[in-house]
Amino acid sequence: MTTILSAQNVNINKRNVTLADVFEEVENQTKLSIAYSESTIDKNRLVSVNIAGKPVKEAMVEILEGTGAVFTIEGNLILIKPAPVKTQQDSRKTITGIVTDESGLPIIGANVVEKGTRNGIITDIDGKFSLTLVQSDAVEVSYIGYMTQNVSVKNKTNISVVLKEDTQTLDEVVVVGYGTQKKVNLTGAVSSVSAEVMESRPVTNIAQALQGVVPNLNVDISNGAPNTFASYNVRGATSMSKNSDGAWQVDNGSPLILVDGIEMENFNLSALNPNDMESISVIKDASASAIYGARAAYGVILVTTKQGKKGKGRVQYSYDVQWNHPSARPDFMNSYESEYARVMNRVYTGGTRTTDDDIRLEALQNYIDNPVPENAWMYAPGSNQQSIWWVGNFDPFELMVRDWSPTQKHNVSISGGTEALRYYASLGFQDQDGFYKLRNDNMRRYNGMVNLDAQINDKFKVNIKLSYNATRYDEPLPYSYKGNPWSVILYQGKWNQNMPLLTGPNDPVPNAPTNSIVSAYAYSNRNKKTDRAVGVFTASPEYQVLPQLKLKADFSYRPSSYDVKDVEPEFRYIQDSWESMDIAVNTETGRISKIKEDVQLFTTNVYADYNQTFGKHTLGGLVGFNQEVWKKEQLSAGNTGIMSIGAPTLGNTYGVNPSKGEVDEHWAVRGVFMRINYNYSDRYLFEMNGRYDGSSKFPHDSRFKFFPSFSAAWRLSEESFMADTRSWLDNLKIRASYGSIGNQNVANYGFYSRMGSSQSSAMINGQRPYQVNPPGLISPDFTWETATTINGGLDVSLLSNRLNYSFDIYRRETKDIIMDGSTYPSVLGTSAPMVNSGKLRTHGWEMSLGWKDRLSNGFFYDLNFVLSDYQTEVALFNGNDNCSLGSLYTGKKVGEIWGYVTDRILQEGDIANNLIIQYTDENGNNLHRPNESNSAYYPGDIMYKDINGDGKVDRGLNTLDDHGDLKVLGNNTPRLKFGLTGNFAWKGFDLNLFFQGVGKRDVWISDKTYWGDEDGPGSKKVYENSWTPEQTDAKYPLYGARRSQNWYTQSAYMFNGAYLRLKQAILGYTVPAEITNKIKMSKLRVYVSGFNLFEITELPDVYDPDLLSTSYPQMRSIALGVQVGF
Repeated sequence: MTTILSAQNVNINKRNVTLADVFEEVENQTKLSIAYSESTIDKNRLVSVNIAGKPVKEAMVEILEGTGAVFTIEGNLILIKPAPVKTQQDSRKTITGIVTDESGLPIIGANVVEKGTRNGIITDIDGKFSLTLVQSDAVEVSYIGYMTQNVSVKNKTNISVVLKEDTQTLDEVVVVGYGTQKKVNLTGAVSSVSAEVMESRPVTNIAQALQGVVPNLNVDISNGAPNTFASYNVRGATSMSKNSDGAWQVDNGSPLILVDGIEMENFNLSALNPNDMESISVIKDASASAIYGARAAYGVILVTTKQGKKGKGRVQYSYDVQWNHPSARPDFMNSYESEYARVMNRVYTGGTRTTDDDIRLEALQNYIDNPVPENAWMYAPGSNQQSIWWVGNFDPFELMVRDWSPTQKHNVSISGGTEALRYYASLGFQDQDGFYKLRNDNMRRYNGMVNLDAQINDKFKVNIKLSYNATRYDEPLPYSYKGNPWSVILYQGKWNQNMPLLTGPNDPVPNAPTNSIVSAYAYSNRNKKTDRAVGVFTASPEYQVLPQLKLKADFSYRPSSYDVKDVEPEFRYIQDSWESMDIAVNTETGRISKIKEDVQLFTTNVYADYNQTFGKHTLGGLVGFNQEVWKKEQLSAGNTGIMSIGAPTLGNTYGVNPSKGEVDEHWAVRGVFMRINYNYSDRYLFEMNGRYDGSSKFPHDSRFKFFPSFSAAWRLSEESFMADTRSWLDNLKIRASYGSIGNQNVANYGFYSRMGSSQSSAMINGQRPYQVNPPGLISPDFTWETATTINGGLDVSLLSNRLNYSFDIYRRETKDIIMDGSTYPSVLGTSAPMVNSGKLRTHGWEMSLGWKDRLSNGFFYDLNFVLSDYQTEVALFNGNDNCSLGSLYTGKKVGEIWGYVTDRILQEGDIANNLIIQYTDENGNNLHRPNESNSAYYPGDIMYKDINGDGKVDRGLNTLDDHGDLKVLGNNTPRLKFGLTGNFAWKGFDLNLFFQGVGKRDVWISDKTYWGDEDGPGSKKVYENSWTPEQTDAKYPLYGARRSQNWYTQSAYMFNGAYLRLKQAILGYTVPAEITNKIKMSKLRVYVSGFNLFEITELPDVYDPDLLSTSYPQMRSIALGVQVGF
């Protein structure tokens, strides 16, 4: 009878239930009763059990695993009792075995580890192993590219383990709004990035790791300064606004960024520790982002941080040291070449070469031949030794910029826990030196995080998260009147190239600073400190009301601060005379300015999540409430007259006109959101998201609005008529979605009539009274901008999920953009109110293609390729009735480059008596200069084509209807953005290669640095390829950007901005477990990596293809690192 009863099968699938509940289920399914003493076993222990059709004996072994109890079956009774205590000698046993894949091939180098210990070994060339167990009756078998297996070896001495390939594409879980979904069941456009993308990469922030990884996630880093924070954009242009000059522009707005459900600004995201990231989801279409309402009109980036996992405590430590090198350098001419080019430009354009020119050229060459301080200057001829000529030869970029700057990063984390409490805690520190050479700039980042998950009882659990991230950037600067050093360094040649850093020790005023940009930076002692910090304190309780229903909440407080202090002492320098030192403009007596800003964000989310399966039908629903309140307080102050540079505080200044300012503002959003999911047999999928949203940024009567979205998908691969394809087709799904979302990213208090105050310029009774300006007009219909997105998609998985493909095509239209209203008569005394009138349309597509496999020799590899494209058109713009090309206009494609069509370079035979002899080309088109240029024309100048045949070259009225001889030459929108990632692993070695680039982009370079500024060190490459009487077939016209008529935007000198870049390469080696176990480590990996290693491009070498400007240089990096686990 006992044998018959014990052979009964058991089916149990329960999560987070007590042992008592499981015992009851066993009793219900069998004719057996379970007896035990509460001193033997904890009946309230929480367990998760998944037993499908196993005999009761096997089922009880799994249920009691880890409890320290055993059982016997006597008649119809299961008797649970304490396991017999084993001696150390009794507990040791040796097991042998073989590890193979599903085809029967041995797996070489698989890890076989005694569960719960560091005791382990790797399989040999035949996949075999022998391991002596010390304290456990189970082993964990793992290998890259395969699913880890836990194998019970109780009463066994030999086992055979078959590892299944990790083809979890269909089971992969993706984070979405207020929850997770299986990737296979997604109906919207969502891309995800795992933690592996962040780990061991030679990057200093998350933005660098994300560039090129997700299709149509545009990550823009404007320059290479350590404190530069990236801007993010999803799927192109979003809205329109005015720039600082009052001109209308198209914006590439930012998506909503949420870290563990809490909103973060761009700079806060960049300050996070990449090693703390578990996953990043990018929600692109309105169907998935509508649940977030007014802040998610242009996508959502969801960042999930790491949490503790059940098991023995683990300690992870990583360290890397990185060396950074500027990715591009200007190719300056030396001082003699620069001066000679300026002189000859004058000669070629009707001027003469003077005696002073020859004297100066001779002095410049003298310094180059003998670079001693005495030769760096001379008295100007005829000045009676009252005026100085500087004639040195210095490369300001070389003097100011380091060849290599170091960065070091430390990260340590601890994690582990039990069923009742899991924990993850980490600390991170990054110390990055910038490229400034003489006074180094430096940024330090500090990161700390604690993540706790507590299972209070079988129904209630809570997550507590505490995090703090801070940065400090110390930046040396030249005195403020000099401007941006990275721009100034390229101009002012007679100062920056000819002046030394300091006068010579034997000069009339020895060892004194000069007015070169490098000297001003090195010796002005101006310093700017920028401190940023953000903390997050979150409590997230969860209550399991029913097996199908959960109540969840998030209560979060996010304080952040931004403090800037700029200290600029008085700076004196030698410039034109030895008689006295000049005082730099605006530094008389010194100056101090300070900004202190505090921002607080309070977030409340309360929602219910329901999921139920009825046969082939699965229904899911979510409904919740969200409220966020944002408050900002900012104080600013400044004054002149620093009493002591040793105590540079505002309290120690004596200026009589101190400045002060204060900002105090807030906004709030409140909304009710919902989601409904329906799934029939994993075949037909439907989802609706919606939010009734309100924002304080709009008037009371138009503050709330409902924004819905709908999406559906059909998995054709699950249809019966596709049954013959299932041997090779794993998933074939088509998707479609529609959504409409409001945009609250507009000016705060835009619907209020505001009155400004100022001090009048008029004198009344000997005083200047303060005045209040009248308020402007406000539209009574001021309301939301609305972005509507239509999306279609295709997902395919083939060959046991080795090959995966995804494609999306979309159109997004933003309407009711807030813009200038109608033009009112000037007698009104104020401007027309802003109204909702503009419209912008973006369309594009994106795809991803991935392949992964493992060869019979154990070599694993995967390849992933992403490609995306978009274009944006201004669909309606009411502020430019004449369609002037100088502004936006209806029908404009964003990024258009208008210019002339280049004809040729004039030669000496083309001109007689200052008249151009040949007026027409072979096609009968006139060859006149543009009417906008009044300069005389000389050989070496550019001639442009008269493409409209009216006998002149001009811009007409510079409108869309009358643009004269202008035409669209190209478009500077980066198109066909792509990324190619390859991962390879074999016998402990791993290699990651990531290529990134742009397939199509037109670039017009207007920078005088490249074309040759008359007052700067210029470009040697351009100079050597410029027209001269001896080089009439040159590529470029007469050298010198001051010949402005030669550098109107034109067809001949447009650049192809496409490029391919090796963004990163990582080579690592993980020491085998059998070695690390002996030194009490669970992991030891060393690696070398590189970032921005090289690129293939037609752009000039002096420009980084990502940057395309003369700003703080981007970096190339080489890094060495180590990862250790205990």
